[in-house]
Amino acid sequence: MPPKRNAALEAMIEEATVDAYNDDEQLTGLFTMIEEHLFVPFATTVLGVEVTVTKVDLIGDSIVAICARDRDRQRIDLSTCRCRPRHRTARTGSPPTGTGQDGRRR
Repeated sequence: MPPKRNAALEAMIEEATVDAYNDDEQLTGLFTMIEEHLFVPFATTVLGVEVTVTKVDLIGDSIVAICARDRDRQRIDLSTCRCRPRHRTARTGSPPTGTGQDGRRR
């Protein structure tokens, strides 16, 4: 059973992407949720180095954290974080499009 904070994160991701029809809409929904609920700046550790996340931004097809340490600034692409991929199922419980009753691709 996942820890409570992972379950809460999973619930927020589901809420942010539930009405998204493609990857771009999922990305935009997730970014909007982050923007509304994440308070910046905050301190964290990236690869053993303490940094301050000053901003989270949507750049191209990536959500990035703008990290600062002293005078240095760096963008960290959040897609490089180790996150489990989500497998979406049809809301009706029917097999995904392109598969038969046995679940094999046609």
